[in-house]
Amino acid sequence: MTGPRPARTAAAWMTAVGLLAISLNLRAAVSSIGPVIDDIRADLGFSAAAASLLTTIPVVAFGIFAFAVPGLSKRLGMHRLLGLVLVVLAAGILLRSVPGLALLFLGTCLVGAAIAVGNVVIPAVIKSDFAAKSGLMMGLYSTFIGIGASLGAGLTVPLRDSFGGSWRWALAAWAGLAVFAFLTWVPQIIRRGAGTKPGGTSADEVCLLYTSPSPRDATLS
Repeated sequence: MTGPRPARTAAAWMTAVGLLAISLNLRAAVSSIGPVIDDIRADLGFSAAAASLLTTIPVVAFGIFAFAVPGLSKRLGMHRLLGLVLVVLAAGILLRSVPGLALLFLGTCLVGAAIAVGNVVIPAVIKSDFAAKSGLMMGLYSTFIGIGASLGAGLTVPLRDSFGGSWRWALAAWAGLAVFAFLTWVPQIIRRGAGTKPGGTSADEVCLLYTSPSPRDATLS
């Protein structure tokens, strides 16, 4: 009778580690743009208005793509959806680092869309998988979002310098953080079936969770 409990504890720890690793990614890819925006403008020769648009796209995406979450969650399940979020995020980060102005903006749109979905799904997973400790997990979630934002803002310039002044490689490096988070989340993708609805959290409940004050404040901060 004592066997299942350690297994459940290990599974909970693995889920928590995966969620926090994903949380690190929910601002780093956005905050990394600001420190090298002048390098991007100088390299690509676009205007201040275009630079402002580039930094605004993720914020707009946060609001637009969040509405896709209930349908995606119902179709894939929340845990698999988070895996997809990380794949799209890494793809967007790499795409915006490829030469070409259109690819820069397209990659930024993908980054914003992935983060928007992650913003909504993680609080729902916390509610489902850590109902008894949701307050603690939401606090850690918000903290790790802040840490990720600080890492993106503080390390991008040193990364650029270490890559011989290349802002493209500096931004592309953040895909590594998304890949790391994906690897920590793979056990959840395997463990949860595609049709599983963990904890009974339905698509409607995900939507309601997004409109409630506490999770909304955490996701839009």
